[in-house]
Amino acid sequence: MTVPLQQIRGIYERIVIDAADPVPVYAENQTAVDFEALDEYCFVRVNFGLIQEPVIGAQAQWHIRGSIVCEIFTRKGIGPGRGMQIAGPIIEALSALNGPISQATEEIVARVGPVTGPTQAQLQDRAHHYTRFSMPLAARHRP
Repeated sequence: MTVPLQQIRGIYERIVIDAADPVPVYAENQTAVDFEALDEYCFVRVNFGLIQEPVIGAQAQWHIRGSIVCEIFTRKGIGPGRGMQIAGPIIEALSALNGPISQATEEIVARVGPVTGPTQAQLQDRAHHYTRFSMPLAARHRP
């Protein structure tokens, strides 16, 4: 059995991309652009941690854990509120994963934990203000 880690990653990334629209969102391993030329943009990172639960007397269960990190960059001088305006709908959309009860027919069940942040910082020698939040993630794969 192959665990579809890329498919799981895509569930979380797609939610961020859709919720941030029209702000461009970049995921890991994408072609870099001139970020200094952009007024605002986001990075989304999905990091996997423990992905398997050993079961005595049976096959291990695929219970995938990790974190999602969203970094938002907005132009300096327009106030810290813009980063929060972008973060709010993303946090809300990710949190909506926890609403529906999973069905036995679902191949992948994706959930998130409590939000850490958003935190903000003024970046030295950069034209952007920085807003960041993260959430633990949990997903289950049913073959």
